[in-house]
Amino acid sequence: MIFFNKQFRDFRLAKRLSLQNIADFAKVSKSSVWAWEKGSRIPTEPNIRALANALKVEVSKISNLKPIAKTKSKFLEESVKNIKKDSSHVKEFITGELMKNINKLHSEFIKSSLIIDALLITINIPFYIKSPTLKYITANKAFLNIIGLDSTLQITDKDDYDLFTNIEAKLNNNEDQQILSKGIPVIERESYIPGTKKKKWGLISKIPIIDNNKTIGLIGVFIDITKRKQLEIQNTFLKNSLTQLDKKTCIISGKYLDKDHKNLQVDFCSDSLFEIAGLKTEDLLTNTRSWEKIIHPNSLDKFNKENQQQWNNSFQSYEFQIINNKTGKPIWVHYQYYESNEQCLVFIVDITSHRDKTKNKL
Repeated sequence: MIFFNKQFRDFRLAKRLSLQNIADFAKVSKSSVWAWEKGSRIPTEPNIRALANALKVEVSKISNLKPIAKTKSKFLEESVKNIKKDSSHVKEFITGELMKNINKLHSEFIKSSLIIDALLITINIPFYIKSPTLKYITANKAFLNIIGLDSTLQITDKDDYDLFTNIEAKLNNNEDQQILSKGIPVIERESYIPGTKKKKWGLISKIPIIDNNKTIGLIGVFIDITKRKQLEIQNTFLKNSLTQLDKKTCIISGKYLDKDHKNLQVDFCSDSLFEIAGLKTEDLLTNTRSWEKIIHPNSLDKFNKENQQQWNNSFQSYEFQIINNKTGKPIWVHYQYYESNEQCLVFIVDITSHRDKTKNKL
């Protein structure tokens, strides 16, 4: 798209119009018109057409854009009106039956136009109609907003390649060709909404328009499900996070059998104990003191001291080091202990990576 800024300036000066006059007519700012005329910025297609209207010249005079062709519906309406108008000059050649059919055609067309206009106005979800050649016939405001157009006239007789990226246009076009050839609709296909730069998700439905067993076009509808999709993505992220958390967090419940808190009768132990400590659940269930053998020598005194204090406290929280029974690697864990009615609940969290990151920063 090329804007002829010098020709624009010549027309403006010839018609004795100020920058503000043009800006007011085109409903843009004066600074924008100034920048377009100087060539420092390029106006969009809708703005170029608005500038041409302001100058009352063909858009091809100030750009390489072509005038918007009349819609098929407008062409048909004008044709019917012209036939009725011209029929007065050749009345003797037209039978009453033909005039009756022309009147009926005109009446049905008006009704159809009103129905289509009502649909376009009342449906607030993106909605459009395509011809058998996959050119856009009309669309409602919600669809025009997606592709950045202001008027139905701006979309008429354009195809997907005029509106979307080549990849989006090709995918859309291939699907539409299948619908036209087979007459089978697409119902609520979940995908990115074309023209939104993959920022919006939609349920896309495309329904063939069939007349006398022949597909003569299609209707497309988008239902915006972006918020729902974002929640689904967040839920998936949370599930994955919890899965990772399960591998790093062990939960043990049970009851200590002695005052030294060394003999633990385990009622439940999560499988992540093996990931963290290299111990299997049955190791704790069959040998209540199996936990002691994986305490790192550097943390043994601290562990025993803190363990003694647990007898006098219903809550205890501290960090110490263990040795993974399977890999032999040292692991730092955060240990939290809760006790109520002689029952205890223990959380053991692998914090090795966190401590390593903190150490590296220091």
